[in-house]
Amino acid sequence: MPGWHPPVSPKVTRVQQLAVQQAIPVPVAAQEVAVLPWGSLRNCGPTSLLWDRRATSDVTDVTLVEVHSALGWALVVANAAAGLWALGAQWLPRLRVTALWWFVAAAQSLLFVQAVVGVVLYTSIEGPAPRIHMFYGFLTLVAVAILYGYRVPMGQRRYVLYGLGSLFIMGLGLQSMANSSVLSM
Repeated sequence: MPGWHPPVSPKVTRVQQLAVQQAIPVPVAAQEVAVLPWGSLRNCGPTSLLWDRRATSDVTDVTLVEVHSALGWALVVANAAAGLWALGAQWLPRLRVTALWWFVAAAQSLLFVQAVVGVVLYTSIEGPAPRIHMFYGFLTLVAVAILYGYRVPMGQRRYVLYGLGSLFIMGLGLQSMANSSVLSM
């Protein structure tokens, strides 16, 4: 088409990049907007991807802080369940199944996912982050390493080790959330 030119995309600012990463609504630039019927993102050019609120008026926006908070609660609940299951397995042999160890591994793997999300959140926010919150997060990772290191020497008492260890991790998670003003829901 002889007279047609693609729309000029505005220079993408750091705020717009963070908004895309965290799914924060950004005011749409003064240009033609094609709202896709299925989604909330539109391509404004080769270098910018902006959030269009008109396409998602009925969809809840999820921010990185909310993801971090939800993962924190999942971590607390999963480690509480793993701890109680492992302690029960110490006294009830029928609870000593392979699924227990898969569940413990999944519950403790949430720690590493949570840590990665926390680091991404820390690098993307402006201003200071609660240092005590980061300390407790780091301490939970150390607790997992200690549990893993003592699993063989404990022998048959590894159920108690992982039971109390998972409950300790649960407590660290609760303490971390209590000391974080950013993550309170």
